[in-house]
Amino acid sequence: MKKFYVVHGEANVGLAKLYKEAHWIDLGDGYQLVCAEFASGQDTFESHPLVVSLPHPQEPGATIGQSAAEHLSELGVTETSTVWDVAKAAAKRHPQMKLR
Repeated sequence: MKKFYVVHGEANVGLAKLYKEAHWIDLGDGYQLVCAEFASGQDTFESHPLVVSLPHPQEPGATIGQSAAEHLSELGVTETSTVWDVAKAAAKRHPQMKLR
């Protein structure tokens, strides 16, 4: 299943080789919102210090939190938004930013 991440652009260049499939949008602060699925290496990706992992989509009611919200504010989401709120906002800028 795909998940959302906030990733620093420079880190994303080196980590992109781990993706099975991914799409991203630039956030204007040097970070990118990445929607990715992994064949392997997801633990390596998620443990990188410049990666903020958003809650798993099947985690009901889980909010994205302050760290992610600071980077995603230009999409109109807040720390109380869910990953599904992020998906809706991101799809307005990039139609492939889907969790399904």
